[in-house]
Amino acid sequence: MEATSSAATHLAALLSTLPVAGTITGNIIIWVPLVFFGIIIYFLWRMMRMMPRVKPQVMQPDSDSAVTWPACPACPKPDQSSKKSLTF
Repeated sequence: MEATSSAATHLAALLSTLPVAGTITGNIIIWVPLVFFGIIIYFLWRMMRMMPRVKPQVMQPDSDSAVTWPACPACPKPDQSSKKSLTF
């Protein structure tokens, strides 16, 4: 029991030597970052709740596309070697 009270006494002595212990500026230094962090967490939580829940559209590889190779003049024409590398 003596060791516990001795450690508590040393801890109390150490904390009392801190320049911000028990002052108004000490309370501000301790609580303002915690409150600010809480505000950030609250706004992130609200932002995540406002975001729509969407799923990506499933792409069909065999579907007729609105864009074809002739419709894109800047695209090079696909040759047989590039078609072989694109097959899955």
